[in-house]
Amino acid sequence: MVEMDQLAQTVAVRAFSTDEELNGAMQEKLEAIYAEILAAPAVANAYDAFEAAQENVAKLKRAQSSLTRRGRVVFDKMKEMASSVDMALIESHAEGKESALAGLKGLAALESEHRAVSRANSRVLEHLLPQAEIDELHRTADHLSAKASAVREAASQRIQKTAQMMAEAAEYEGGIVFDSLNTLSGEMQRHAAEFDRQAANYRNWARDREEQYLKLAKELESISSVRMS
Repeated sequence: MVEMDQLAQTVAVRAFSTDEELNGAMQEKLEAIYAEILAAPAVANAYDAFEAAQENVAKLKRAQSSLTRRGRVVFDKMKEMASSVDMALIESHAEGKESALAGLKGLAALESEHRAVSRANSRVLEHLLPQAEIDELHRTADHLSAKASAVREAASQRIQKTAQMMAEAAEYEGGIVFDSLNTLSGEMQRHAAEFDRQAANYRNWARDREEQYLKLAKELESISSVRMS
């Protein structure tokens, strides 16, 4: 469709008769372009790393939750068995007997398990999970940056192709000017800029989270040193 303003001598060339048709067609093109971009090796690899980091965080959260539950169960069993052993010892010594009790071994086993569970839980909470969450933030930023680069490259290629076609029209008419910001390529450039902005945010969050982790780790190390001295 060609629309001409006789007074201003401007020409608008449209491939679609309505804005609705235009928006629908542009959306379909964007979806097709993004499907190719997401399948590109650099973007796909970055996404795989992001997914692996996500799964690592989820795995550690599951482990921490399970360790917490097991710790409570073992602690309750310890209290029950300790009470039983105490009463048995009292009765034994009241009767002048000092024979070893079978329950002592069971209690010792529970105490050993509780220490191990508590130690593993603390390691997850204080070190492994924070480190995994920091890595997840970095991998998210990397994925967004990879998408930004791929989208920007695709937009640049489209602009170059459009410019080549416009060059033919310019050769015919003597000069053609078009606003790339109002094209599909311009929209892709805006998407790329938004991906970059999001990536920067995630890197800032990762840096803040790492600073918090290192500060807490130093405090915990100081407390541990005091306890051992």
